[in-house]
Amino acid sequence: GDIMYSTKGKIDHLDEYNELIHKKIHEGYYYSINTIGNLSAGASRILVFKTPVDKYIHLTLPNIEVDAGRLLIEIFANPVIQNQGTPIRISNHNANSSVVSGITYIQLGNTLSSNGVTLFNSYVFGGNKIPGTNIPIREEFILTPDTMFALKLTNEYNVSQYYSHYQSWYETLENYR
Repeated sequence: GDIMYSTKGKIDHLDEYNELIHKKIHEGYYYSINTIGNLSAGASRILVFKTPVDKYIHLTLPNIEVDAGRLLIEIFANPVIQNQGTPIRISNHNANSSVVSGITYIQLGNTLSSNGVTLFNSYVFGGNKIPGTNIPIREEFILTPDTMFALKLTNEYNVSQYYSHYQSWYETLENYR
């Protein structure tokens, strides 16, 4: 996206960001999760996680693909969990690192009694030729420490559809790089 039509300043910024990510991978502080599934018409899938007390999570916007229709993506701060989900494995992008993510609570399949504060919402549109993905992966949120967050995917298409969700983040002791 950005590189094809950006000014030189944006290209320089993208190179700087890629170098930062590369550094975080080597340091062992870059993590991700990946989920896949099938959502029936009108159904939602919710991922809930809690940020650590002593670190800032730099969360990239999710990379989502769907095979048809429209998928609503929402990110909430301070949701109220009604039912627990299933824990998910976090991958450290440096397989040689013994560093573990500060996120110790991360579950998929939760239900919420309250969404909390909406931080982000957008649609991903699928199609009959190429799976849809239109979320700018280079955007990020610096999340508040010691706070619950939820990512909610809702199938707004009239039939079930498959999805793939990739989420990555890095961790720092400050709210900047």
